[in-house]
Amino acid sequence: MGIGIGLGRPLIAQQFEAFPFVVGVAALPIQPNATPQQLITTFVISNAVGAASVFLGGQGVATTTGLEIPGGTAPAFIISQEGRQMYELQNPLLDISAGLQCQTKEITAIPFKVWDLSKMFLVAGGAVTVTVMVFPEMFL
Repeated sequence: MGIGIGLGRPLIAQQFEAFPFVVGVAALPIQPNATPQQLITTFVISNAVGAASVFLGGQGVATTTGLEIPGGTAPAFIISQEGRQMYELQNPLLDISAGLQCQTKEITAIPFKVWDLSKMFLVAGGAVTVTVMVFPEMFL
């Protein structure tokens, strides 16, 4: 390991789950039983080469209103946690402030953004099988 890389922090392998999903003419949720507590921050929908387009959207999505995912593509939907590193510094800074007998402030609870795949629907003009891969955040 190179100098400064890792800094003694534990390495954690990213977990993921991939599953086939049959998209039809009726909009269906990607994962009907999904919850925000699954901490999904990234997901990919892979639509095979030569397959008809599928469309992503909310509960009322249609082939005329959804985000088109053409055959031969695999878009990734990624949430960036802007400001997260500053949030992680709050506790150490409060500890330093207390040690120096400074006036401390309350911790700011910055929300952690996740995808709720029970509220995201896919629809197509006919039966199309796509592969969905989800990547949960490993820890908060």
